[in-house]
Amino acid sequence: MSNPPIDDIRKIIAADARSATPRREEDAARSLFVAEQKDYICQQTEVLKEELKDILHYRDLRKKYADRVFVFMCVWCAFVFAVLLANALCPEKVFRIDTSVLCTLIGGTTISVIGLVGFMMQGLFHTNGANHKKS
Repeated sequence: MSNPPIDDIRKIIAADARSATPRREEDAARSLFVAEQKDYICQQTEVLKEELKDILHYRDLRKKYADRVFVFMCVWCAFVFAVLLANALCPEKVFRIDTSVLCTLIGGTTISVIGLVGFMMQGLFHTNGANHKKS
């Protein structure tokens, strides 16, 4: 068997080197693409973790303030009822409130309190699509 000439071996090695170079570039490009995808996924994971943290925070706020708002409304109603009861049952020298003051207390301030509580609860519970998705 005869040995191939050295020029043929050099041609084969050169051809192999030329054909391997694009493959190495493809592998490098592919690994760069995979690394970029991994970074993107890590960033998206962090964003989702932050959104989950916000959702859990809002849930805690809702639990906390829904009870407080209910207690506040009950205390306000008890106060108004006590004033009405005191005005009706106490003698005129001890406790008497003018009718216009009673109407203002019952009507105006109670409506203001209910409106304030409603406004706060609307912001807290995101009704009517308000703050549905923060961008």
